[in-house]
Amino acid sequence: MYKVIVIRVCGKEFINYSYVVYNAEGIGVLIDPAWELEKIINTIAELKLDIKAILITHEHLDHTNLAKHTSDYYDAPIYISAEANRICNISSKRIMLINDETPLLIGTLIIKPLLTPGHTKGSVSYLINENLFSGDTLLIEGCGICTDRTSDPHELFYSLRRLVDIIPLSTKIYPGHRYRAEVGREFAYVLNNNIYLNITNKEDFIQFRLRNGQEGLMDFL
Repeated sequence: MYKVIVIRVCGKEFINYSYVVYNAEGIGVLIDPAWELEKIINTIAELKLDIKAILITHEHLDHTNLAKHTSDYYDAPIYISAEANRICNISSKRIMLINDETPLLIGTLIIKPLLTPGHTKGSVSYLINENLFSGDTLLIEGCGICTDRTSDPHELFYSLRRLVDIIPLSTKIYPGHRYRAEVGREFAYVLNNNIYLNITNKEDFIQFRLRNGQEGLMDFL
């Protein structure tokens, strides 16, 4: 049984969710550490966990802000897609590049990386047991904006359609941000409440995603 710790972190105008996933042995990974280093370290220390890796979902600063700091602190490698690393270029000798979807064995944790480009070219989601850590690709009530220079709404459409096809309904979804619903809702709930997953025509999806008034950072809770 894997457990998930949700850590709400804030910095500048950003509100993010970082996560710790660990097993009964206390072996864990830290996902998208940002903004509040002391809060993250104290949370992990209280549980007496052994952090074996830092997982990065994509290259934006609000998801990579503390990658090097936490990697140094825990002497743990940073897993990031090759595409994302080319852009953000985290200055660390502990970088482990993800080039495909080969499962990762980190300590005794089995982690399935899923390449989910669209919000950015280098976006990766991580399936860990029955939990999906989707970064900004899939939110509970939305999906990532497409305003980055590597964004591609065509790719985002196909990434979301693929998740619909392969993710079990009981899987809990843990995105990088949230609106009203709490993170950790089951995928069945997301399917019923996320309009982007219910637009099955690609051109309609792109038109809706690129409409005026895309969700901004200040809309997140």
